[in-house]
Amino acid sequence: MIKQIFLVTAILISGSLATQAQIDFKKANKSNTWLKLGLNTALPISSLGKTQNFGIGVDASIQFLETKASGVGVKVGYINYFGKGNNDNVGVLPVAVMLRYYPESVGWFAGLELGYAFVNGLDRTDGGYFVRPQVGLHYDYWNFFGYYDTILVQEVGGSNLNALGLGVTYNLHFK
Repeated sequence: MIKQIFLVTAILISGSLATQAQIDFKKANKSNTWLKLGLNTALPISSLGKTQNFGIGVDASIQFLETKASGVGVKVGYINYFGKGNNDNVGVLPVAVMLRYYPESVGWFAGLELGYAFVNGLDRTDGGYFVRPQVGLHYDYWNFFGYYDTILVQEVGGSNLNALGLGVTYNLHFK
């Protein structure tokens, strides 16, 4: 039941943001589109925390600012969770759409990433729906943020995979 509530909430939030943004990709140009390259760390919790110590990952995304306050983009990443004891490492490859809200030109931001994560190294799953809400600080070239990852495992009897994390991205402007 919690899975369904979480998924419905994420869909409603992303749908609300998308309809308010009225995204027009024809407006994309060098001044409002950039490449983001990032590093992140994660602390696995719940069932993932029982078998994995911590995770280290990389992300790459392209973001388009429709307005000064809203951004949309696509992201791909990889995070490796290091196994505890005799447990194998677990690899996660998320592919997602990202939505961002920037109330000021510099300062706090809120974001949501929705997509699918491919999982390698766990017997009970090959992947599932990926949700990453995040909050952080943004500057012209750097973003610092905290996040909560959830992978909603599709296999019957599989446990959802959850982690708390910190990340940093560097923004490459195309100007």
